[in-house]
Amino acid sequence: MSGSKKKKKSPWKAIAMIAVFLGASFGAGWLFGTVFDPIIDELPPEKFFPGLLGVYVFLLLFSFLQIVVHEAGHLVFGLLTGYEYSSFRIGSFMWVKLNGKIRLKRHSLAGTGGQCLMAPPDFKDGKIPYVLYNFGGCIANLVVSVIPLVLVII
Repeated sequence: MSGSKKKKKSPWKAIAMIAVFLGASFGAGWLFGTVFDPIIDELPPEKFFPGLLGVYVFLLLFSFLQIVVHEAGHLVFGLLTGYEYSSFRIGSFMWVKLNGKIRLKRHSLAGTGGQCLMAPPDFKDGKIPYVLYNFGGCIANLVVSVIPLVLVII
């Protein structure tokens, strides 16, 4: 047994993440209620189910588009910070760079909707610029999500 003590992890990081997700869920629920509730309330009973089905199709479509935007964000920010394109996958469709040419292949990875892989640039001062590449997907999602939010508020 060694004399080193294990550092106790602080719960604040987990609490902050839970608070962020609860806030985002509350915001999404509020937005969903303010945008779709009035539409659904005005539907006659015989059109309720088709209207609800339309809302689900709308949400599925925009969820898919957010995956595309997310992966494109990684691609754009990766290219801006010096990364080299390797592959870009949405669903099972993968555009991969082979021998200097981009080819369409089929590949699926369980638990993912997409993936953007890039080769990192050379070290600069012993570091690789990974932050923007990693956050690029989230930044793109936030930028694209603000547009409908502004339209709803207007």
